[in-house]
Amino acid sequence: MWRNHDHIHSKIPYGGRYVDGIYYGFAKELGWETYIKGLPEFPMTFDIPQHSAREIIHLFMERLNYDGLKVIGSLENDNVRRVYIAPHIIPGSVGDDLIRKIQRDQIDLIIGQECVDFTVTEYVRDCGELGINKTMIIPGHFNTEEPGMKFFAEYYHSCINPEIPCSFVKAGDMYHYFIA
Repeated sequence: MWRNHDHIHSKIPYGGRYVDGIYYGFAKELGWETYIKGLPEFPMTFDIPQHSAREIIHLFMERLNYDGLKVIGSLENDNVRRVYIAPHIIPGSVGDDLIRKIQRDQIDLIIGQECVDFTVTEYVRDCGELGINKTMIIPGHFNTEEPGMKFFAEYYHSCINPEIPCSFVKAGDMYHYFIA
C-alpha cells in the first residue's frame, strides 16, 4: 500500500506533457479536462458551462462520493462559470492574495482543500449576504486529492508490466457529518 502524494504532485508525463496528477485526476473525475483554463500542467482553474452552485454541489456528491460538503456563500448562485481549486487557505498574505485573485479573475466558485474559517471564508460569506454570487465548497484536503490517487493508479499501471497488479483503494470521506 502506497499513498504516492508528493510524486504525483510533482508532475507526471501524460498526454505529451507533464501534469500535476492530483489536480488532473480531480478534473478527470469531474469530467472537466476540456474546461481547464491557464496552465494545463497545473489544472486549478476551470471555465465550465454555466451551472448553479447547487448543481455543482450535487455533481461533487455524486461523482466524488462525498457524504457531505461544507458550503459557504450563496447557494442561490445560478451563474457559476469559473471555478478555482484553492489549496491551503490560511490567514495572512495567502488569504489576502486569494481574495484579490477571486476579484481579479472573476471566480464564481472556490473549492477549498483546507481552510481557516476567516479571511477568505468571511469574504465569500459576506459576498453571499450582499447578493454577490460567490460560493465556496470545502470538501477537505484528502477528499480532493483522492481522485488524483485513483488517476495515478491507472497511470502507474500503464508504465509498468501490466501483469503486476496495481489498484486504487478508496480511503473514503474522512469526515463524519452530524446534523441536529
